[in-house]
Amino acid sequence: MSKRILPRFNEAASCPKCGYATVSTTFSHRAVCGYGKPCEFWWYEVEHLHRICQRCGHEWVEAPVDAPNALTTAPGSAIT
Repeated sequence: MSKRILPRFNEAASCPKCGYATVSTTFSHRAVCGYGKPCEFWWYEVEHLHRICQRCGHEWVEAPVDAPNALTTAPGSAIT
């Protein structure tokens, strides 16, 4: 596995796929999402914010603003 850096949480972020400005945010404690289900981004070994576009359903992750180090372990493929 390679090292990846999660982008920091950005309240004003729009969906990187469709540009829609309405995005939901849920805190995920490692492998369990705030929804109580296993997080599909389970390979991130740190707390993260699970973002979901309300128009197209695209999902991505960001680091919490208080994360001391956003460097995480993840597969070599891009997370988009």
